[in-house]
Amino acid sequence: MPELAHIPHGDQITIRQLLNHTSGIGGEDFVEGTLNYFNFTPSEMGQTLAERLKVLKQEHFAPDTDWQYSSGPDLAGVAMARAAGKSSAYQVMKDEILVPLGLQNTYLDDKPSP
Repeated sequence: MPELAHIPHGDQITIRQLLNHTSGIGGEDFVEGTLNYFNFTPSEMGQTLAERLKVLKQEHFAPDTDWQYSSGPDLAGVAMARAAGKSSAYQVMKDEILVPLGLQNTYLDDKPSP
């Protein structure tokens, strides 16, 4: 993800590290919803991903050297959506998992409850 280029070790961070919170990207740098790209597209969020990632001024630790809750899963969602050519990670999950399996009452917590 080119948007991570300004973060130290940004070019070394893996999807696994993003998902298991060992990427070194902190979580407290973000306000609620700052990186909610798992559910929404950049146009729905009102800013580009690169603009939102500017709040990441430095890493908290080098990748794979520690553990801390982070916004890594949101970034992994962006990578998943890009790889699948979809607008959001939720769209990938819906198209590839939820609909084919007929899971009508499975949704992300920000979606309306059935």
